[in-house]
Amino acid sequence: MSLDHVVWIGGGCGAGKSTLARRLAYRLDLRLYPVDAYAYAHEARATAGEHPFMVSQRALDYETRHVLPTAEEKVAAFVTYAAERFRMVLDDLRALAGGPLVLAEGPFMLPELVAPVLASPGHGLWLLPTPAFTARNLAARETPRDDRAHRTRLAATSGSRRSWRPTRTGSAWRR
Repeated sequence: MSLDHVVWIGGGCGAGKSTLARRLAYRLDLRLYPVDAYAYAHEARATAGEHPFMVSQRALDYETRHVLPTAEEKVAAFVTYAAERFRMVLDDLRALAGGPLVLAEGPFMLPELVAPVLASPGHGLWLLPTPAFTARNLAARETPRDDRAHRTRLAATSGSRRSWRPTRTGSAWRR
């Protein structure tokens, strides 16, 4: 099945993928598929036969999985994990065919994985920021937010209050 209904956005952490994808999806009324949001669901679906590395990683404690490996081991694990997980991403995206254009974004969207299923060169975008840009974006994530608007957004979307998703009707956005 063709994936011509998918536009791929990849790049490293802090590159701006999620921000760009959210803004485009909101502005153009597109379906957003943030790969990171499906991490737990994908791990739960992983089977030893099809996803041996994912299953082996799932069995490790936090320290063994994230703290003890060297940088080289972490990179190798990321690439292996991404390749196994990508099959599930493809299944998910194929299930979304027939609807609006889908923006699939995340660091697991490695060019070598996406290239064989890319509908055209215009269906893929990889963000390659400068080190300074990445450092600034990652530092901003760690800065505590104390503004009222942020607290209001958190309260509006938390489980303790009614969750909402903006929908577009005509030219106005509503709850």
